[in-house]
Amino acid sequence: MLKVSIIIVDFKKADRVIKNVESLASQDVNFEIEVILVDNSCDPENTEKLKTLKTYQGIRLLVSDKNVGYI
Repeated sequence: MLKVSIIIVDFKKADRVIKNVESLASQDVNFEIEVILVDNSCDPENTEKLKTLKTYQGIRLLVSDKNVGYI
């Protein structure tokens, strides 16, 4: 099966990211979707919101302890 990986780098916009992931999860596709979330916010509240997305299949959350930008 074909697999599509989507990488989302977040900086204090958890609510927007959650809407994006929910939209992706609602799509009827014939391929596997992997979403890699990079929490670059260094904000515990933002991180906790993003952790709620772990209930979706194919979600990986990477939490950075400092903002490293888009490298």
